[in-house]
Amino acid sequence: TSFKLRSKKGKVFSDLLEIHVIELRKKGYGMSAVDEWIQLFNAESLEDLDAIKTDNPGILRAMEMIREMSLSKNMRAIIQDNRKRRRDRNAEDAYVFDRGVERGIEQGMERGKLSAKADCLIRVLASKGEVSPELTVLIRNMKDEKQLDKLFSEAVVAESVEDFEKIL
Repeated sequence: TSFKLRSKKGKVFSDLLEIHVIELRKKGYGMSAVDEWIQLFNAESLEDLDAIKTDNPGILRAMEMIREMSLSKNMRAIIQDNRKRRRDRNAEDAYVFDRGVERGIEQGMERGKLSAKADCLIRVLASKGEVSPELTVLIRNMKDEKQLDKLFSEAVVAESVEDFEKIL
């Protein structure tokens, strides 16, 4: 049953306030969401709970909680401990994933910077002659940015690729 506040003349006071009364002992369960909740509140045993057929996620969650509360103290402690471990593991996985993404971006940027410098060095050398595949691989595998900068300076002043290879 629902009630609205009205003035003495019968005019609705406000559409913002409405009072609903649910008669829990009322029989005649229909298929509405309210009827499903009434059925849940009227359940007196786990068998009554099992007899409720619903797809309502709120009612299903409430039924799960009622079943859990009916367990022994030790069983509830085991279930709660398992949930806590699952939550902790999920939080740890999320943290590791986020940190991995951060580190991956940092490493990717670093690799990208080194790769760009190596490409520039190879292009400078290519303007001075043919760059061997071995030299290309050697330059691309360098991990030290300062060493790449030094080699770039040497490549700029070298007369040819062969002169540059002597420096190595």
